[in-house]
Formats: sequence, structure tokens, C-alpha cells
Amino acid sequence: MRKKIVKKIIGFGAALALLGCSVLLVGSRDSEAAKYVDLNGKYHAALGLQTCNKVWINRFAYYDKEANQYYGTDKAGCMIAADPSASGKEYAGTFKDVEIAGNGTYTVALEDADFGGETALSQLHVATDIPLNKVIKFKNVFFTINGKKIATFDQGYMEDEEPYINGGMDILLLNSWREPLVDQLEKKGRSKKQNGYNLLKGTGKENISITFTVTGFNYNYGETPSKEKAYVMPKVPSTGSTKTIKGITYKVIKSDKAKGTVSVIKHKKAAGVTIPQTIKWNTYTFRVTEISANAFSKDQKLKKVVIGKNIKKIGKNAFKGCKNLKKITIKTKSLKAGTVGKNALRGCNAKLQVKVPKGKKTLYKNLFKKAGVSRRAVVK
Repeated sequence: MRKKIVKKIIGFGAALALLGCSVLLVGSRDSEAAKYVDLNGKYHAALGLQTCNKVWINRFAYYDKEANQYYGTDKAGCMIAADPSASGKEYAGTFKDVEIAGNGTYTVALEDADFGGETALSQLHVATDIPLNKVIKFKNVFFTINGKKIATFDQGYMEDEEPYINGGMDILLLNSWREPLVDQLEKKGRSKKQNGYNLLKGTGKENISITFTVTGFNYNYGETPSKEKAYVMPKVPSTGSTKTIKGITYKVIKSDKAKGTVSVIKHKKAAGVTIPQTIKWNTYTFRVTEISANAFSKDQKLKKVVIGKNIKKIGKNAFKGCKNLKKITIKTKSLKAGTVGKNALRGCNAKLQVKVPKGKKTLYKNLFKKAGVSRRAVVK
């Protein structure tokens, strides 16, 4: 029988991730301004965690539906098991999430938790719906487990990887896959054992709390904020800036609020890769227009690629030596003479199949032939 869960449901709109910033005072609540950080506003924070002994119990608490759906959890309050042996099983516990109303000290908590024998934590964090920015700060962050203070951080360790920050700023206390954080904890006398930290009893009625001090708002907790909205506006990423999203690293070619473009410069090796039409960066939409030289070169894992509609150039050696690459789907109609670099497809699988847009077969076949595609390859 499922263990009863005490759920505290909090509904908030996810804000987009922001990086650099400047301050702008805005008198009205227009739709664009509503996307940015309101320094006179109120936000929310929730405790997230993951165990790592057997069934990987989790409640990640991100303020982003896509991230939570990926992990099969949500911030509504339940802890569930991720391991197939107990997938979907709920575990008892009451989450105490908070409203952040100005500068001050806050605590999020999990009370009377039953971890069903799990004794190690691989992740512990505070998820918020405050869009990523450089004005709001989290200081003097510490966490306790069953009344014992485990570690204190003068400055909160901020998550910086997609998709975990799509819903807002995320402060990490434990994460077995963030080596800088692992190193910090090691110096504080907290060593990782295999996948996590042995900090739980494993029996019922366990308590975890995270306390943090927030600064950067225009008012303090208990005060009445100004009625005039103060927003932190996102900075347009500069030319040459790089960002990794879902394993693909992009570089800004043209920095522009409305017409920005990026190129694909490298990727995390995988069997399948989809190069999108656009990406979101600091709330701005950038068109993905190029695949840079050597971007996928010698990736032996790569088997299939989808190339988005906005690609106008494929650099030299882009897919050279991808001997297991058997399928490429090309959606762009913008390739022309001189836009596919030397040896871009040399050394791909001899039986490579390339699907191209209607009316582009003859042109693209000639382009790919010059780029070194195998004679046995099929362009259709």
C-alpha cells in the first residue's frame, strides 16, 4: 500500500533563465517585463533531494515542468522512487516550502520523512522561481539533518546547467556530479561514498532543513515593497559567448536582441543528435545557422543526425570520421554552393542515407559529393 503523502501544492509560472543583467525601472506590468526579476516582488523556494542507495527516492522541486517531467517527479510535495524495481512508489514526508518576500533569512524543510531504508543522499538543493541573474544573492547557506548541522557555505553554490535552471535559480548543497561542489564538501569534512553521502538513518521520522539569507531585493522581509516595479533586465549574450544546452555547445555569431545567430561548435558524444532551429538564451531567441568546423569530427557513437531548418553553413570536417553515422535528416533549404566545407562528410558510414527537402536532391547530392560522402551513400 502506498504511504500517505502530505502534499503542499504551490503553483507558479516558471521564469526563463537569465545570465548577465542591468537594472531598469518600469512603471507598468507589460508582458515582456513580467519575464524578468522583480526586485520589489515575491518569489518562492522549495527543497529538493535524491537518495542513492537502492530505489533513488526523489523530489527535485524545480520550477520548470519539463525538468520535473524528465525525472518523473514534481514540486507538489511528493517523494517517489525512480528505480524500476519500485518506480512510482511514494514515500511519506511533509515539505515546508517558503515565500521569499524581500531580503531576509528563510528556511525550507522536509519533516517526518520515511526514506524506507535509504541512508545516502546524492542531491540536496533549494529550487526557486527567481530567474537567473547577478543581483539576487544567497549567502550563509547551511543545512541540517536530524538536528545536526552538516555544512555551511558563505556563498550559495549555484547550479549552472540546463535544464535545471530553466525555472529559476537553484542552490546546491549536495550533488555527486558537480565536482567543484564535491571538492568544497571534502574540505568541510564531508566525503562522498560511491554515489552519495551517508547522512540519513534510513528509518522513519527524519528531518532535513536548509537555511539561507537572501540579498539584492529593494526591500527587506516585513516591509511593504514599492508599488513601482523594479526589474532586472537580461543582457544580450555577446559575440563569441558560448553556452551548452542538452549536450550541444553553441557560440554566438551575431549578438542581437531580435536577430541573433549561433553556431554549433561541439557536442557531448551521443548516438543521436538533433540540431534545433533556434535556442533560448537569456530569454532571447537565437537562430542556429552554422555547424562549425570539426563540430562532430570522429564521433564514433554518432549514428543519426537531424539538421534544423536554419542551418546555412556546414564547416570543414564537421562530420569527418563519423564511421557509424548512417542517417542524416536535413530540414534546411538554405545550403548552396560553397556552404558545405571540405571533407565535411568524409569517413562517414559507407551506407549513409541522407534525407533532404523536396526539390533539393540534385543540388545537395553535388554538395555532399564534394564534401567527401561515400559513393555508396544514398541521397533521397
